[in-house]
Formats: sequence, C-alpha cells, structure tokens
Amino acid sequence: MNRVNIFKSILWAITGVAIAFGMTRMLFGLGSVSNLSDATPWGIWKGLNVVPGIALAGGGFVVTAIIYIMRR
Repeated sequence: MNRVNIFKSILWAITGVAIAFGMTRMLFGLGSVSNLSDATPWGIWKGLNVVPGIALAGGGFVVTAIIYIMRR
C-alpha cells in the first residue's frame, strides 16, 4: 500500500467516526454527545474550549511580543 492509500484510509476512518457521532447526536440529542444536562450545564465543552484557547492565546501573545521587541 502506498502513502496515498494509507492517508485515504485514515481519512475514511475519521469520516466514519464523524458520521457515527453525527447520527448519535441526531438520534439521541445533544446530551448524549456533549454530556450537557441541567445538572452539568458546561459538560465537557468547558475543558475542550478553555484549555486549548488559553494555549493558543498564550502562543499568540508570545509571538506578538517577540515581533514587537524585534521591531520587524
């Protein structure tokens, strides 16, 4: 198997998982996929959105500071 076929197989696997999650979402509602409920209104989205957001914001701040300091 060459590299293109391996890459295409990986993409098809990701597509299959995404379709399965989409169908689960449509059949059982948002709570089954995201763990959102009245008891835990933030669900898993708090961790999945805040933690990477802080990392991206910190990286952007450092890059901007370096560019500002180097005057380029």
